[in-house]
Formats: sequence, structure tokens, C-alpha cells
Amino acid sequence: MYTQKIKTVSSLLLFVLLLMLAIPFRASAVERGYDFVCKNSDKAFAIYLYDPEKNNTLFAQNIDAPVSPASTVKMMTALVAMNSISDLNASVVITSQMINGIETNTMGLKVGEQIKIRDLMVALVCGGYNDAAQALAVISCGSVQDFVLKMNKTASSIG
Repeated sequence: MYTQKIKTVSSLLLFVLLLMLAIPFRASAVERGYDFVCKNSDKAFAIYLYDPEKNNTLFAQNIDAPVSPASTVKMMTALVAMNSISDLNASVVITSQMINGIETNTMGLKVGEQIKIRDLMVALVCGGYNDAAQALAVISCGSVQDFVLKMNKTASSIG
């Protein structure tokens, strides 16, 4: 089981690394006049494109609007949850605390539903479902607030 966790975490970190490598490439493409990153900006609600090498914003749209967490946050959610939960094959019963306030991008979890933690993890990583993320946060740390503290601590420790 520990080997499986290592493989899964390694896969998540590889995904994040690939994402980090893609951002400077896209930023550079915009600077060179390749508009493919922003050509569909009318279809996206909020966008922030930043070039870390030149320390400047290349494109911004609705950057102060509250939005659901992006994929990088969900990858951190998966990482912290995997490090906090000892048995991914365990089943849990969904509580109102696990899904309260989630309105967008849900897998449709219902109070009283029984589901395996592994299925929540897959729903988070593959589907980006917000209710799966919140359920994993509550399962991992007892509350979303405590989970956010742990996630920020983890993020700080890995830079």
C-alpha cells in the first residue's frame, strides 16, 4: 500500500511539474505574438497568466473574482489527503459538512451516501470535483479550515 501511495504521489508531482514547465512556454508564446492562450478568453471567467522569469503579468481577466480552486490547488489537496489518510480503500459516509456550500463542478455527492476514499481521490484528480475535494478535506483533518492550514504548511515546506 505504501508503494502505491508513493507511485500516486509521484504521478501527482510529475503532473504539477509538467504544468509548471508549460506556463513559461505559454507566457513566452504570448509575448512573441502567439495568441493561442488568450484567444478563447471570452469563454473563461477568470484568467491570470504570469511570466515568472520576467516577473510580469501577461494577461489578466476577473482576477479578484471568487472562483473555485484551480487544478494546482486540487493537486495539493490530493497530496495532503494522501499523506493524511491511512486507508484509501476505506468507505466513508458523506455528511453535510463534507458537501455544504459546494455548488459548482460537483460529482453529485449526497448526505448519507457511502463511498470509498479511493473513489473520492479519483474524482478529485481526474474530474476536479469540488465536492470530492471538500469531502477529502473533512475526512483528512476534520474540517476545511484545519485542512487549509495543513495544506498551506505542506506547500510552504515543499517550496
